[in-house]
This record gives sequence, structure tokens and C-alpha cells, in this order.
Amino acid sequence: MLSWRSIIHNELLWYQNQQTCTDALWDKEIYFLFLRITGLLYNLHHRDSNFSIYT
Repeated sequence: MLSWRSIIHNELLWYQNQQTCTDALWDKEIYFLFLRITGLLYNLHHRDSNFSIYT
């Protein structure tokens, strides 16, 4: 079973392969996309804590 880190890595590689733009703007976009996905999955992984993404 793949870990969520491996899934994210594979998704980013696939998404990056669909693009032809490799300038600084694209690097910034993929960076913030990565932060959003990891932040969401971190919150889901730790949903048994006091923090909830639904509040």
C-alpha cells in the first residue's frame, strides 16, 4: 500500500509531465499546490486531535 507521501509525489510528477512551462511561476504554483495538499492530508491524518477541518 502506498503512503500518502508517495501518492502526492506520483500525482505531482504526473501533473508536471502534462505541462510544458517550467519557469519560476510554474515552480511557485506547484509549490503552493503541494503545500495545500500536504496541509489538507495532515489535517485529515490528525483529525482525531482537537483540530477539525470542518469547523
